[in-house]
Amino acid sequence: MREVILADKSGFCFGVNRAYETALEKTNDKNFRTYTLGSLIHNEEAINYLKEKRVEPIGYDEVGKLEKYDEIIIRAQGVTEEIEKKLRGIFNTVVDCTCPFVKKIQNKAREYYEKDYQIVLVGDKNHPEIIGINGWCNSSAFITRDEEDIRLFDKNICILAQTTERKEIWDGIVDKIKEFNKDKEVIAINTICNATTERQAAAKDLAQTTPAVVVIGGKASSNTKKLYEICKEYCSNTQQVSTVKDIRMDLLKDIKTVGVTAGASTPKWIIEDIVNFLKNS
Repeated sequence: MREVILADKSGFCFGVNRAYETALEKTNDKNFRTYTLGSLIHNEEAINYLKEKRVEPIGYDEVGKLEKYDEIIIRAQGVTEEIEKKLRGIFNTVVDCTCPFVKKIQNKAREYYEKDYQIVLVGDKNHPEIIGINGWCNSSAFITRDEEDIRLFDKNICILAQTTERKEIWDGIVDKIKEFNKDKEVIAINTICNATTERQAAAKDLAQTTPAVVVIGGKASSNTKKLYEICKEYCSNTQQVSTVKDIRMDLLKDIKTVGVTAGASTPKWIIEDIVNFLKNS
């Protein structure tokens, strides 16, 4: 039997678990339909399970087709201030499952924008979380993950991070902004989630001590992608999978010990399935 070492902090984070459990609770009421604005989490298997329970993802452009008595869930990544206001004007019940850590960033972005600071967001400009945060500062944020983008700003600066960002990227950009803007006040609020930092540190330790690593998570999951990048950096035999069927066993031939970590949108049952498969294959 193959030994499988599961990294600490694998699977659902607090915010995702809170949103998912809330959605599951809604499946018990058959008097109205429940929808999530976009996919609740970046995991196809979990989304399909919710669909079976009558909780459907829906795009913002489809919201007008729903009844005001239907319920709409805002996912953990949050939405822009404008969209949130519009939803509350359409539906009797809006269930806000924005992660409290993300909500804190939204509030900070609005606070410092109103103080006339240049907001800088360290993160992926196409990620729903960053798009949502940017909407709380009138979509005026400077968004980057690349030190080469940094320039001189014409006002004081407030720097915030995507909750799943890598700390080394955050540190590099903060240092660069301070270097380029010595005559400005620079407020850097590290909003990387502690769970993210701990998860990434555990993944690094795992990759440094095992001959092969399997990273579990959806292809659209930002934090899973970062876990894969970290593991790949320290263990060349690293693969990312969504389910058991994605595992490349040819990469694990004759390997007696495999490390496993999982993104924040990966359900416990998928982790257990893959761990058991690896042990017995």
